[in-house]
Amino acid sequence: MIQDLRRYTDSFLFKLLLGFISVTFVISFGMGSFFGDRKEVVARVDESEILQRDFQRMYGQQLESLRRRLGENADQIAQQVNLRQQVFQQLIDRQLLLNMAESLNLRATDLEVQEYIRQQPYFQKNGQFDFETYETLLSQNRLPTEDYEESIRLDLLLQKKQQLLTAGIIISERDVEQRFQLQNEKLEVRTLQLLPQVFLEEVSVSEEQAQQYYQENPDEFQTLPRYRLAYFTLGINDLTKVEDVRERAVRRYYERNLETYTTPPEVRARHILLRSPSDADDTAKAEQRQQLQEVRERIVAGADFAEEAKVVSQDMTKEKGGDLGWFKPGEMVPAFESAAFGLQPGEMSDIVESPFGLHLIKVEERREGGQQPIEEVREEIVAILVEEMAQRELEEARDTFRATFNEKSISDWASQYGKTAQESEWLDSSSTPDDLGSVQGLAQQASELQPKDHEVWTRNPLQGYVFYQIQEKQDSQARPFEEVREIATTQVQEKLARELAQQKGTGWLTELQSEPTALEPIAEELELEVATIVFNASTRFLPEIGDNPEFRKLSLKLDDSNPAAVSVYEGRTDLIVFNRRFVDVEDPDTARERIRTNLRLELQRAIETKQIEALRSTAMIEVVDPVFRTTEP
Repeated sequence: MIQDLRRYTDSFLFKLLLGFISVTFVISFGMGSFFGDRKEVVARVDESEILQRDFQRMYGQQLESLRRRLGENADQIAQQVNLRQQVFQQLIDRQLLLNMAESLNLRATDLEVQEYIRQQPYFQKNGQFDFETYETLLSQNRLPTEDYEESIRLDLLLQKKQQLLTAGIIISERDVEQRFQLQNEKLEVRTLQLLPQVFLEEVSVSEEQAQQYYQENPDEFQTLPRYRLAYFTLGINDLTKVEDVRERAVRRYYERNLETYTTPPEVRARHILLRSPSDADDTAKAEQRQQLQEVRERIVAGADFAEEAKVVSQDMTKEKGGDLGWFKPGEMVPAFESAAFGLQPGEMSDIVESPFGLHLIKVEERREGGQQPIEEVREEIVAILVEEMAQRELEEARDTFRATFNEKSISDWASQYGKTAQESEWLDSSSTPDDLGSVQGLAQQASELQPKDHEVWTRNPLQGYVFYQIQEKQDSQARPFEEVREIATTQVQEKLARELAQQKGTGWLTELQSEPTALEPIAEELELEVATIVFNASTRFLPEIGDNPEFRKLSLKLDDSNPAAVSVYEGRTDLIVFNRRFVDVEDPDTARERIRTNLRLELQRAIETKQIEALRSTAMIEVVDPVFRTTEP
């Protein structure tokens, strides 16, 4: 049994005892003792059952992991990605693999489970397995010992199945070297961007060229579609008022949400712990009690509790003077909790015995919990109810307006809500009128409508919804050349400057191929700066360049025999000169071994994914809990 490990952790006889321990391991830690016979089945996979507690545990672990990484946004993201359904499908996949492992007669022995637990560093002290640490960590995480050990058994079983499945995988040296070069070989180049504005003075544009550009690119000289509206806005602040909320609605909300307005008591305490092995005799326990009593007397006489804890306590909190922080009812073992919550700030307990040993407890602070009276939270509840009622009214107003608009004019609709209909100026998608702000969304909606049509632009409730009728509409129209002559001329000039930059870059390329150092004089002549950038084959966004696949492709082909290139991409021209290639890794052998491991894992995952697909196609999967039937696996 795992408990017996504490007696023999440092003993020579330990390995001999493991054989005997493994015989009794399942009896002592078999599943079911914590939850009894109660089973809430959420799914069946062939003849195996997935229980609600299995789902809750995995979901809780993944949600807590999200909270550690994402903080207060975690719950919203979990809902957006449908974490509950993802976890449910993971449990089905896991059970499919476990069923396959059992069909292959694979087993994880008690001895293997024990060895795995003993080797985990977080259960060790001074490099040796420590039972008290093991028990404490599981208790602090509210994880029953038998459940934890059974989960380890299943994990080991899946590892064995994976090893069997991928035993024949061979990662070639060529694959490793290709990945190594991709990840670690870096390229250093010098580059000069030939900015078009540098060449603007060298190009001139005739009237004929500007007109030709105008005629060949009519879409660039179109007006935006325009609309004139009659409208009014309505938001939640325009609807339900505080006085509309009835007292019985406030009380009903309060009663339905009592847990929100109830806080448990909390204490912040320190403790001094002397651990008592479960097999300790009465004499040893009496000696410990006497030792702790002497400590208590010193504290009563004026010694500092925290300093005594640092010297005497056998708990992991000793370095903090025994400080346990704040805790609520249910977070400590019963005997400890009863004593702690019976003390006032500054008071110290008598000696308290718990499954961990003997304690002295001192309460530093208390927060008395309890239910907040309805009068204290009335304003908060009223505000919530006002917003809920107003939101419902706002949506009802929107639906009624859409369905029965023709029964009255837009002015009458506005008057119904105590508003006045407004007449807008001409609006397009770039307009930002003072009372509406950006109307890009409204313009997109209005593009589907015709004059005299009506609609509601649904913004957020605080901004208000815009109830409107199209008064006039103008489609896109070509702007006359006289109006856009300057724009067309500028665009032609910029186009010619880009073309000239490309021509000059191509002309300089021959010189750079034979004399790479000529890049700096070219830059000086143009009053531009040469940049040195370093990247590797997997770098997508290049320093100072951005996402430029042409630049990246040409650069990676450069070497001492082919030292220069000119890149032209989306109107941008760059001269590129090769500097060097080098491997940027401290330990190449370790890096290659890590790559080998990762390649193996990638293949393993691919094989397992295919395997799960095959198993799903033949397995009998029954979703028992209707909550999980909303999304197909």
